[in-house]
Amino acid sequence: MMEIQRANVSGYGPSATRDFTLQFKMEESMVLNDGMVRLNFVGRMGFSLDENLMINCAASGFCHTWLDETKSPQLVVPVVEVECLSGVCDSFHL
Repeated sequence: MMEIQRANVSGYGPSATRDFTLQFKMEESMVLNDGMVRLNFVGRMGFSLDENLMINCAASGFCHTWLDETKSPQLVVPVVEVECLSGVCDSFHL
């Protein structure tokens, strides 16, 4: 799942197309030894015209924004949360 977590406040004001943070989520459950565990992966990445976005605006005021190809791919390092759903999960370490 991917969602706009917040529009950042920059020189452009809060904007979901010019300065924003995305949150990426993935959930995976598995049987491990004698327990059932759920792994929650959450990563966040900021995008802005100053860092990794490009923009082109027409005279009409319509603007097109895209990722700067010279600064991609973007590395998102997730935080992993482990939850024991059932059984014995003491031996599980990430």
